[in-house]
Amino acid sequence: MSKRPLVLTILDEWGYRVKDLCSAITPVRIIFSVALPLALAQMVSAQSVPASPPPLPPATASSSSISHAQLAEYLQAAGTLGGAKAATTNQLAESRKRIPAWFPPNVWAAFERKVTAIDMAEVYLPVYRKYLTAETLNGLILVYQGPTGQEFARVSTQRVIDAIQQGSVGHAADTNAANAMDANGESALLTKRIKELTPEQRAAYQKAAATYQTVLKPLDDEQNAAYAQKVQDLWHETVKEHNAEILAAQNAASHPHP
Repeated sequence: MSKRPLVLTILDEWGYRVKDLCSAITPVRIIFSVALPLALAQMVSAQSVPASPPPLPPATASSSSISHAQLAEYLQAAGTLGGAKAATTNQLAESRKRIPAWFPPNVWAAFERKVTAIDMAEVYLPVYRKYLTAETLNGLILVYQGPTGQEFARVSTQRVIDAIQQGSVGHAADTNAANAMDANGESALLTKRIKELTPEQRAAYQKAAATYQTVLKPLDDEQNAAYAQKVQDLWHETVKEHNAEILAAQNAASHPHP
């Protein structure tokens, strides 16, 4: 048996596991999108606010580009990084249970280290730059600042982690987390935070939120695809680096000593 077919077989078997791993990584922003329409509707009914601008096209090259530092700050403030870390740990642990018993533990450990070290902002940056501007991201981050915003980020992140630990992934985790927040009265945190903003901040936030809503689906789909590709690339890289060791372990398992 040649080495190449074995490597391809291993990769093929684990292709869907990589997709499973990626499906639960970016749920916190979805919680935001679920709660956002309700919060904005409550704000509109409570006071006079500027009308939402018409849908905007993806950000153009002339727009102010989002920097790595700015996106990292946004992901940190929104709780996305904390949620991603917890989701990754959970998914890796579940995936580890399904690999063949003969698979070298140190090779899997090397893969885990690569995945947990992923720079989420670096992976997402091209997608965010495609759809949003620095100005829009500055508007969005307002809702996560201050004690109320930090509490909203903390609670929404925890609800998503709870849903993932209960077996939900992807959109199901988002929905279950949003429902839990509604049941616990925690969605009111977003409304409260919006009310705390100054008129200028509120206008900037509402403009940013309206833009965000128009590009949410393609942005979400493309950032998930980018992350999935990154994880898959790391798996290929790990298998290539440890190909001889994997082959030896499989051969030993196939031909045990009497």
